[in-house]
Amino acid sequence: MADRCDRHGSPCGRCDTGGVGDRALTPAQRETLDRIRLPAHQRATWPDGLRRELDERLHDELADIAAGLPDAGLFVGKGDLDGVHGCEARHLASEFAWSVPTARGRVAHKAIELTIALRDDPEPRQLVDEAIGRLSEEDSTLAGFLQTCGEAARNDLAAQAIAVVDGFLTTFPPLTRGFRPAAETARRWSTNDGRITLGGRFDLTVGVPDGTTAGRVIVEIKTGGSVAGHRDDLRFYALLETLVVGTPPMSIVVHYPDSGRADVEVVTGPILESAVRRTVAGVRRIAQLRHGSGVEPVRRPGPPCRWCPISIDCQPGRAWLDDEAEAR
Repeated sequence: MADRCDRHGSPCGRCDTGGVGDRALTPAQRETLDRIRLPAHQRATWPDGLRRELDERLHDELADIAAGLPDAGLFVGKGDLDGVHGCEARHLASEFAWSVPTARGRVAHKAIELTIALRDDPEPRQLVDEAIGRLSEEDSTLAGFLQTCGEAARNDLAAQAIAVVDGFLTTFPPLTRGFRPAAETARRWSTNDGRITLGGRFDLTVGVPDGTTAGRVIVEIKTGGSVAGHRDDLRFYALLETLVVGTPPMSIVVHYPDSGRADVEVVTGPILESAVRRTVAGVRRIAQLRHGSGVEPVRRPGPPCRWCPISIDCQPGRAWLDDEAEAR
């Protein structure tokens, strides 16, 4: 991230106005900025050969899995890894469908993306209306939902997305040019035969690396509260960034607009190692479950049972829900 304020030329958050650009920072914005920005002397410099080393290792560890896959191959994203490391039965049964809750995040992310592209300073309502308009014109299943969901659902969606956008704009530092912000950055890595692809799309990045010295921050924007899987998602993204760019991100951040809090983790060698192990184990298990014969999914009851589509016929899930109801 930039170390100097766009307006005053002094460190951001420490100049006369206490802000970035023309606007003073809220306490939440200042706290987040102080947590995600590291001084230059604290930023890690990584070996030149790290990208090649990780690339060769993943090819070696995934070769036998790729060889057993059909020609269509296997795409694995953060949701797949999160699902298979949780309840495998729920992961296999889940069928995604657009609704107001599932579309809220996509609309809010698009609106936040527009804050980078637009030169003026629109209100959250304007950003969300523009986001819904643009998403409705795309060739996608989300566009179909937005076009047919009805006025009441559309208004509900807009209201919920506005709350997320407003929370983000008042708790995350302004995305000025000096921060080099980018939204919806895609990263993909594939085995040599193309049969296994790892991929993801980052909600937001700020900063850039300086050669092999870390400088980029990857940010995921999450509604609701913190869960353990959020940090695992970002570690997977750190691995993807390293496989594509060669320099790991400086830090990975989960930002929660509802609470104005940011979960920040500085990327280290052990973090990348944990991401490699979790990814390889997850890809192996996903391949077994989807393409193996006679493989029974493991059922791991927990909070996701509340909205699981198969919980009514799942004995461990029903038992967990019953125990939770009795505890209330």
